[in-house]
Amino acid sequence: MTEATMFGETDTARRYHETVEQMLLAEELGFDSVGASDQHFFSPSALISAPDLLHAVVAKNTRHITIRTTTATLPLYHPLQVAERVATLDILSNGRVEFGTGRGNSMLAFEAFEVPLAEAYERYAESLAIITGAWCAEGEFSYEGKFYKIPPRKLCPKPVQQPHPAIFYAAISPESHVNAGRLGLGLMTGPTGVSFDKFAERIAMYHDAAKNPEPVGPYQSNSRVVLGLRGYCGTTNEQAREIAGPPFIDWIRDADTMYQAKLSREKPDLQEVSARAGRYEYDKLRGNGVIISGDPDHWIEMVRLYESLGVDEININHAGISHHEIVRSMKMLGNYVFPEFRRPKTSPSPVDFREPRADYSVSDV
Repeated sequence: MTEATMFGETDTARRYHETVEQMLLAEELGFDSVGASDQHFFSPSALISAPDLLHAVVAKNTRHITIRTTTATLPLYHPLQVAERVATLDILSNGRVEFGTGRGNSMLAFEAFEVPLAEAYERYAESLAIITGAWCAEGEFSYEGKFYKIPPRKLCPKPVQQPHPAIFYAAISPESHVNAGRLGLGLMTGPTGVSFDKFAERIAMYHDAAKNPEPVGPYQSNSRVVLGLRGYCGTTNEQAREIAGPPFIDWIRDADTMYQAKLSREKPDLQEVSARAGRYEYDKLRGNGVIISGDPDHWIEMVRLYESLGVDEININHAGISHHEIVRSMKMLGNYVFPEFRRPKTSPSPVDFREPRADYSVSDV
């Protein structure tokens, strides 16, 4: 997953072209999926405000890799336009789209688009009902809700995938993990500094809620768990710390500021969480799994740990690292980490993996 994060650089156009190169390279290296985020007015932490355009380029220049919207912020857009654009992308990719959605967490965007933050979840639910209803309707579709009133219309085009692409919900708080399960949607989550036990509890909360889903539209349930985090794979742990430490900390600091602004609006009586002490220390971020940064052995250990906690997929964001180093990391992952998960495991233990080796190389870069 990419946001085209750019710290210490000024050429946005170049960064966009580099981002497309990375997304195309992902297919060659064996990544399962790729996607660009949907963010507005959040430079330099996130530069991509029209991800569907980048996704269309990727769709026409790849053949196998899945393209996932990460994340379509539904309250900010008219749902029929979202339905049309995602369906078009599904056609261009020959049915390789997954629909990652969310209600949004940026006051910068909600204020600029004149959408009240207090209405975010209700607008999200109505949008999801309209999008999936329009996709699945055999003829005309109509809708009467609090925010949207859709007269009878026949959507064109429809997605290639029938009845629709797989749908995911982006979650940060425990409440949103429950919402994802209750809605019957796949979960896109992330480690937010809580312990591994607490993170496992949130995954369990999601699965418990998913046992009795209450869909808001005619869509099929999805129970996959996708973990998104900042990640860099280096030749050594020391090299990874040098390359990834500064940009990852900058990104997390900026994201915290944005999230706290949203939280202060939603819950003005809630004091800022004191547990953020140490939030911006690389070793603690690495130790509690907020980032995965290290050599391939460290990556394999961490992926197996998250697998044991119920995670089906790791969504890697190389936030703020230079293009050259992102390519190096992607090649390291493709050469040394992915093969460990493409063949039968020899042990179910999350920490029982092959002996460390000292000959990792990126000489082909």
